[in-house]
Amino acid sequence: MRILTFATISVLVSLSLSVSIAAVDRRLASNQKTNHYLQYGTIIGGETANGSRGYSLLDVRRIFAAKDKIERVLIDFGDGEGKALKGVPGYYHVSIEKGQTRIVIDLSQMLGSNINQEKIRQIFRGSTMVKEARINYDPVDSNITLQLILKKKALLEVFQLPSQDKPSRLVIDLKG
Repeated sequence: MRILTFATISVLVSLSLSVSIAAVDRRLASNQKTNHYLQYGTIIGGETANGSRGYSLLDVRRIFAAKDKIERVLIDFGDGEGKALKGVPGYYHVSIEKGQTRIVIDLSQMLGSNINQEKIRQIFRGSTMVKEARINYDPVDSNITLQLILKKKALLEVFQLPSQDKPSRLVIDLKG
C-alpha cells in the first residue's frame, strides 16, 4: 500500500483546482460597452471599500431595446450613507453557468438598499427575458445577491459605468 505525503496531496489538489478554474470563462468588466457577449462565465469588477466604508444599492432599472433584442439591467450604487456613489462602483461578481438560465449577481459590502423583494418583482414584471427575479440579503457578510431566472438561454455582457456626476452603475445586457 502506498502512502501519499502531504506535499504530494497538495500538488494534486492544486493541479485539479487549476484545471477546474481554467474551464470557467472569467473576465474583468470593462468601463464601456464592447459588444462581447458570453454564453457562460464570470465577470468581476468594481472596487472594495476601504476600512469601515461600504456601499448601498440605490436602484435597479430595466430597459428593452426591441430593435437589438437586448434587455438592459442597470444597477445604481450609492455610498454607505445612501448617497450617489461617484467613481467606480462597489465590488461585484456576475455569473451565468453553462447551459443554465440563471444569472447570479453578487454585490459586496452593501450596508443598505432601496430595493426589496416586492420592488424587484415589479421591476421585472413584463420583462421579455427575465421570468423571475429574486433578491437576498446577507447581513452577516453585508452582501446582496440578485438572481435573474431567464425565460430562455441568453448571451450576457457586463460592464461598469464609473461617473463623477451620476451614481456609478453596473450594466448587464441580455441578448436573446
